[in-house]
Amino acid sequence: MRSFYFFLFSLYLSLFLTGCEEKKVSEDPDVSVKIEKSETAVKEKSSVKDISLQEAANYFASVATYAFANYVESVTYQKLLDGALEGMLSHLDPHSSFLSAQEFEELKEQSNGQYAGLGIEVTVEEGALKIVAPLDDSPAAKAGLQAGDLIVRIDQKPTYNLSLSQMIDLLKGKLDTDVELTVRREGKEDFRVKVRRKLVQTASVKSKFFDNILFLRISTFDSTTTSKVRQEIEKAKKEHASSLQGILIDLRNNAGGLFEEAVTLSNLFLREGTIASIRTRQSKEVQIIKAKEESYTPLADDLAIAILINGGTASSSEIFAGALQDHHRAIILGTPSFGKGSIQTVVPLDNGSAIKLTMALYYTPSGTSIQKNGIKPDITITQEYQIEETHEESLELHESDFENAISGSPIEEDSSKEMSSQGDIQTATDYQLSRALDILQGIIHTKKHTKEKFNEISKCKLAAQEA
Repeated sequence: MRSFYFFLFSLYLSLFLTGCEEKKVSEDPDVSVKIEKSETAVKEKSSVKDISLQEAANYFASVATYAFANYVESVTYQKLLDGALEGMLSHLDPHSSFLSAQEFEELKEQSNGQYAGLGIEVTVEEGALKIVAPLDDSPAAKAGLQAGDLIVRIDQKPTYNLSLSQMIDLLKGKLDTDVELTVRREGKEDFRVKVRRKLVQTASVKSKFFDNILFLRISTFDSTTTSKVRQEIEKAKKEHASSLQGILIDLRNNAGGLFEEAVTLSNLFLREGTIASIRTRQSKEVQIIKAKEESYTPLADDLAIAILINGGTASSSEIFAGALQDHHRAIILGTPSFGKGSIQTVVPLDNGSAIKLTMALYYTPSGTSIQKNGIKPDITITQEYQIEETHEESLELHESDFENAISGSPIEEDSSKEMSSQGDIQTATDYQLSRALDILQGIIHTKKHTKEKFNEISKCKLAAQEA
């Protein structure tokens, strides 16, 4: 039996250490996913002496054999193997993980834009389940859950030191059933809230017109985001042709999505230049992602643009904000973003399960690392009204808060009241949004005044030449 288990474990290790066949898979809206062949692991020089794969397999087989024979309850080798793979990958960083066959199927279902659940982006911090951001219009948002909330019990079962997949399993259930959460929020006593599991449909883009400004709320980067933003701009240009002068893009609590969609949306506003750059462990060269002329639209050429961010703005949202900020195409308002600058690759295994592994880090056009640093706003706007329906900035969770978060070093060369729980746009109780609109109006006025002065000077020069 020991030799059989050793063979099984070695086979699993070889799947991702010596290569997996490339397979097509739906993309997860919460992570940037690419399916590709994993290359042979490259041994790096280290001051710490490593052990061989053979020695690691021997140690593991010894522990597994002992646990199989002596654990207080009957246990299978498959359960031990899955647990070992889960622990091995999650120990690397907060975003790498092992996906069982069922979890992998659910991952692919979520990429279709709808799934049954609570509608929250979660992570693990020091053994506890923490909310990065609730999705707009989701059951979690409607129940009043906020970014930064700590879920300490799920149906009275403590979550401390459970794995992320175990905690997510507790949150899952049949459609239209309730789950009771015990929530810990800074400055408040622990409280319980019941959330009903619903079919979560992610509407990635919502819009509203304020005087002369088109407001776009982007809640996630899915496969429809760029086309929807383009449609909203075209619609506003048609219906408000004489008054449209600016666009305010709200990325608060947007936990990210598809990397490729962040690139195409950036390209919508940038005619040329670098959008982002990627650096992997294997490649010595930096991969530069550049804007394409054919993907650019002149629709927004004459419009001032501002982007609103906060601690729940992560991943693909940060790529988009960083690209427009570095090219001076948009002014960034709000509070510092989350700081997730890593790309995860999902590699399917032969038995239907998969591994999700951090394979690369991305950088802004100026070469600034997003990882653990985030995007810094040009003008800081904190959410002044600390009421139940708004997000408390002091509770924001950032990538740098994780003990095992990857550090992103800069590239040396130059690679030249919020949305309410129902998703309504309410400026009266959203201080950040109200201030952002005021600032953008000021930019529009300055731009208009400067243009008028330039026109007057040009006319005077022309008249002088004619005289």
